[in-house]
Amino acid sequence: MQMFREYEFEFNGFNFVSSVDVMSPMYQQIKKLPEGKFIEMNLQCLTELLADTPMEINPIRNRLEKMNEGGSYAFISLGENHK
Repeated sequence: MQMFREYEFEFNGFNFVSSVDVMSPMYQQIKKLPEGKFIEMNLQCLTELLADTPMEINPIRNRLEKMNEGGSYAFISLGENHK
């Protein structure tokens, strides 16, 4: 059973959650990053990913679903108050 560490952050007025499987090699690398660096990386990812996406719930959700397809140990999703 997978267990995820969640990192909450805000981007352009929307709440997001980056979830990473704690047993993945990626999580071991994330733990070594300076405080706030992983959130900074997520913000940069969304800046690029959503550059041509209308900042509305459905287009954002659709883009995230497409990005997360086939993922196994790391995902970005809309935060609780934007689902």
